[in-house]
Amino acid sequence: MGSQIFFRGAYSGGQLKILRRLLDQDSVFVDAGANQGEFTVCAASVIADGTVHAFEPVPNVRQHLERNLEANGFTNVVIQSVGLSDASADEVPIYGADSTFHDGTQHIGLPTLFRVSGRSEALALIALRRLDDVLPDHQRVNVIKIDVEGAEWAVLKGAEATIARERPAIIFEANEETYEAAGYSMSDVFEWMRARGYDLRVIDAAGGLHSLNGEPRFCNILGLPKERRDLFKRTGTV
Repeated sequence: MGSQIFFRGAYSGGQLKILRRLLDQDSVFVDAGANQGEFTVCAASVIADGTVHAFEPVPNVRQHLERNLEANGFTNVVIQSVGLSDASADEVPIYGADSTFHDGTQHIGLPTLFRVSGRSEALALIALRRLDDVLPDHQRVNVIKIDVEGAEWAVLKGAEATIARERPAIIFEANEETYEAAGYSMSDVFEWMRARGYDLRVIDAAGGLHSLNGEPRFCNILGLPKERRDLFKRTGTV
């Protein structure tokens, strides 16, 4: 991930294009699974008068995040050392990749709460919290991004009050393999979002948006509240 950002300028280029369209100078952005900070750094550069809440529970990964923020001189980011879920818990094991690539590097963007083949090495014991409990009461939230390797639905359910109150745009990873490891399916998440009045679009690598047809095994999704026509206009979906 870091290598692609260094050599190509981005790892998640299409999603970052969408993110920039959604943010204003005073927006509040929640980055669940901040990792090295690609989304956090992007958002912090746009919302000079706003705040980024970056959640990254894995200590060695969080160090990369902290160094990237320091290198860029951003002071509008609050780093949270907990993971997000639908219930509070302490000393929860999180697992990472068992092996390295042929060049000796390792994909550190894969920590998961759900041990699966290829990701069974315990990295750390972490704390989990609900977003509804962590943010200050009635905290304004404009955009939430969730990439947590299978815990996406738990993060959404732990943010249900915030989502109902603030109606933020939500960018999240949909991965049938990690969802199955966590005991649910893509359709469970999609139905949960739609039941709360969200329209779902697939984000392509170039930042284009497409209707969600069927259930692909892997994609990145933009969820927009149906009543927020301003967000649809920003993203070019109307």
